[in-house]
Amino acid sequence: MSVITAGIIKQLVKIGRLCVVESGKVYDVTDFAERHPGGADKVASNVGKDITEILKDVKSHKHTSNAYSILKQYYIGEYEIEGKHGGKSQGDCTSTNEEVTNNNDGSCLFEDEMVDWSKPLMWQVADLKEKYFDWVHRPVDRQIRLFKSDLVEYFSMCSWYIVPMVWCPVAAVFTWLSYQRLSSGECVWRTLFGNVQLTEKYLPVFIAFGALCWTLAEYIIHRWLFHLQPPANCPLLIQFHFLMHGQHHKTPMDKRRLVFPPVPASVLGFLIYLVYSVLFVEGICFAMMAGSVIGYLMYDLTHYFLHHGTPTSNYFKELKRYHVMHHYVDQQNGFGISSKIWDYPFGTIIRDKEE
Repeated sequence: MSVITAGIIKQLVKIGRLCVVESGKVYDVTDFAERHPGGADKVASNVGKDITEILKDVKSHKHTSNAYSILKQYYIGEYEIEGKHGGKSQGDCTSTNEEVTNNNDGSCLFEDEMVDWSKPLMWQVADLKEKYFDWVHRPVDRQIRLFKSDLVEYFSMCSWYIVPMVWCPVAAVFTWLSYQRLSSGECVWRTLFGNVQLTEKYLPVFIAFGALCWTLAEYIIHRWLFHLQPPANCPLLIQFHFLMHGQHHKTPMDKRRLVFPPVPASVLGFLIYLVYSVLFVEGICFAMMAGSVIGYLMYDLTHYFLHHGTPTSNYFKELKRYHVMHHYVDQQNGFGISSKIWDYPFGTIIRDKEE
């Protein structure tokens, strides 16, 4: 067991390590700071301090058991005051769902003993059965591997910049197709109130309506597909849930898995196109698709920014706080990502406990 004094902490801070004390234990959170849901500045402002009471302060921010679980991954030793150990014994680091192993540097590495993290998880999650849903909603700070095949694994991940590279041209093509149809003078919309001759002046209206429809689709998919609890006796549905969204809730700070890869996004886009093509004539359908693709772009990039960006505007600061609450406080509410607009009418808005 490593014993760390205030003097050692000062030396570590001097060389750039971000160390904090909590309940008599010392944690080096240097590698975690940039991924901290509240921003790296929150960590930096408390370096070298005892954060025991800060973490308990509900008025500033409620830290759940998930936050303490992640903190334990960065344990480096016991805090000593004037020659006396300030915390509990090392054996108290463990919990019922975790075990501690010693790294070469003397730190403790907390492993989830329900799965083998050194192997692909896609085939392991099905064996969790009724334990899966609880397990997947206990986040950890680490990267995840899904498949044994390097090729399949590569296509299961996506960098944020791929999203605009793929989908901006798609939005442009749909906009151009819609303009061509609407400006031809041959596009007529048959409604219950009569026929409407459509022209290119309607293009911005239908693009905006398509973007609004995406926000509703975003909410519906997130709530009733991604957060639907799979049956414990159905391995395929458990794997499907984990592939589509469960992996993100298990490792919410993994940058490689924050935006949708183009292949599954294309399948979703095709399904939306089928719906629009049944409901609307071509000119409107293309404009609606352009709007929905733009809405999807904003959704995926906003989602990435909420996890790894540092908002400066009040709107995005509040949206980031709201999404952090979805991950760490109330995972069965707060389904809006790019906005809260549909959480209000559907009654799934997350409110602070003190409110």
